[in-house]
Amino acid sequence: MAAPNAPDPDPLGQVLAGTAAAYRRRFELRNCRVGRSTGAAVHAVRLVRWVGGVEVPAPACHVGIGGWDLSALEPSTQRVTCRRCLRLRPDDTADGAGPVPAPLQLPLPL
Repeated sequence: MAAPNAPDPDPLGQVLAGTAAAYRRRFELRNCRVGRSTGAAVHAVRLVRWVGGVEVPAPACHVGIGGWDLSALEPSTQRVTCRRCLRLRPDDTADGAGPVPAPLQLPLPL
């Protein structure tokens, strides 16, 4: 039982955090495709800030995924084929060994 003066946990924040955690697990050590097409490019994955400040996986090259619809991303164990993703970290993808580690993303002061 919470203390009488303690604020109630934010239910939306809990849902967003849980959703983000599930997607991070889904894409752990994986690349991604946007959409379900087998002919689509395979992108490297990096974490980006999403709604409520939680971090979710997204294509490293920042290709659009239609309004942050996380269900549009499909995990892939295939090597990266996206040219923009390959230019980001060419040494990590040249041998096709697997996912490209995300470069650091610095927060922007607002």
